[in-house]
Amino acid sequence: GAWNWLGSGIRLSNDNHRENFKASEEGGLVRGRWGDGPTRLMVQLASQGEKSGLPGGMTLNDFNANPRISYKLQDSGKIQTDQMLLSVQSVLNDWQWAVDVNRRLKQIDSDYVADSYKTRNKNRTSRVGLRAWHDIEGPKSSQRFLVGLDYEDWDQDRDNVSSIVQGSRAVYARYESLLKEWQAKYFVGARNSSFTRVASGQVNGSVQDSSTSWETGVSKMIWNSHEVFFKMGSSYRLPNADEFMCYSIYDMCPAVVVNILRAQTSRDAEFGFKFKTKGTDLSARYYRHQLRDEIAMAADYSSNTNLDPTLRQGLELEIRHPLNQRVQLRSTFTQRKSEFAEGPYAGKKIPFSPDQTLTGRATYRVDEQQQLSLAGNWVGEQKISGDYNNSCSEQIPSFSTWDARYMRDSNNWAFSAT
Repeated sequence: GAWNWLGSGIRLSNDNHRENFKASEEGGLVRGRWGDGPTRLMVQLASQGEKSGLPGGMTLNDFNANPRISYKLQDSGKIQTDQMLLSVQSVLNDWQWAVDVNRRLKQIDSDYVADSYKTRNKNRTSRVGLRAWHDIEGPKSSQRFLVGLDYEDWDQDRDNVSSIVQGSRAVYARYESLLKEWQAKYFVGARNSSFTRVASGQVNGSVQDSSTSWETGVSKMIWNSHEVFFKMGSSYRLPNADEFMCYSIYDMCPAVVVNILRAQTSRDAEFGFKFKTKGTDLSARYYRHQLRDEIAMAADYSSNTNLDPTLRQGLELEIRHPLNQRVQLRSTFTQRKSEFAEGPYAGKKIPFSPDQTLTGRATYRVDEQQQLSLAGNWVGEQKISGDYNNSCSEQIPSFSTWDARYMRDSNNWAFSAT
């Protein structure tokens, strides 16, 4: 087979809305794909650098007097991220298998001139995933049995003073079946995860845990154009290296660093329907997540924490409609409710959780080689970070963003500009 290559680059600059808040971003990506029959190979290299001024905080009176003001005109920060990904997929007898290897290096440097200190945070993450699946095709049913292993290790060096290392392992299995006569699908799966985290340096300690999560679901076609579905289960999510970022040597972290973040667990349920007629696709789904130890930004704006039990539920509506042969329209609206379920803030809204969001996209195909698209995104009001008691009268106001994109295919090359 032949190699197919994709290259992309990005360069952004923004003055933002405050003094000492100029930001820039540069990055590039190279991806190669190769295939020969059932064997496929993909390799990807990516690098991204970000720089920004750090204007610091302000009071409401400061904002009303001069919304651009900063008392820290020389503070700055930069982030460098480099990543490598290798993926292989092939066939062995009646089984298909795949291996994914990912390595990421990330360094965050901050220079707080006004307070006379600097910080450096280095993260290194390695992931290996192995999975295999077997398909059985019969006259009355189609079945798939999948098994897999996931390995992830990351370490974090904080200013050469303290370090944290976390290693996790997971084994999982999933069974899927399509009953052709009934036009029904169902699946069931389970995953066992375990991890160990060790801190050394300024604060020593270790913690380990394990959990088994599960999921099951069913869907049924009705009248060949309607589909109803339902699924439920549980989940178990570990904090990653970025979420664990905190600077204990500046008294911004709890005394026992290794226990600063616990694994997040959830009980989940979802049901909905899909409908298709004359080229128009409609779907609606209701979801409900009952979370414990949800990982979220802490009130100090500079670290993450585990929240008291929370409840997130909502209704999502999506429509896709071809206006004509050249124009495609797509829109999604979500109405959600995010609140604390237990503890001193029971019934209060969770910060950074808008009640409504709306997205839309229009795509116009100029000809076989050219395409234009316009996308809009609207986000409703949100409680500010740390306002767990919902006592602050000020909120993050609603906002909208717009993106335009041009794409062109020419002689096995694809170009795009956004």
